[in-house]
Amino acid sequence: MDWPIEVGTVTLVSFSTGDASIYSTGTFGVLGGIGHESVRTAAKGCVKAAQSYYDDATPTKVYPYPANGRVRFYLVGFDGVRVIDADLEAVKRDGAKYSDLFLSAQRVISELRMITQQQKRPTP
Repeated sequence: MDWPIEVGTVTLVSFSTGDASIYSTGTFGVLGGIGHESVRTAAKGCVKAAQSYYDDATPTKVYPYPANGRVRFYLVGFDGVRVIDADLEAVKRDGAKYSDLFLSAQRVISELRMITQQQKRPTP
């Protein structure tokens, strides 16, 4: 998922293996996460949510960042990459088309952020 935020674009990558990473055009990112059960569960859930939209997605060979107010979901399959370009405000609304996919991606981001925050805490 490519998601524009105030300081650039955040890219979340989730794999069916349970690995997940966050990349950004800014100064932050989180790599890995597969060593944490919570991340593996969230990443696998995100991939599963994406599977139900595979037929809705359009085949693509170009990967530009989304425009402001848009979000892009890239789905990788055996026959190539597909993309869903959606209105960001719409996917934030519960029950809207692709809102479950956006929520699944947000869960992965939350789990990655939690493990990062735990790693930064000093041990007593």
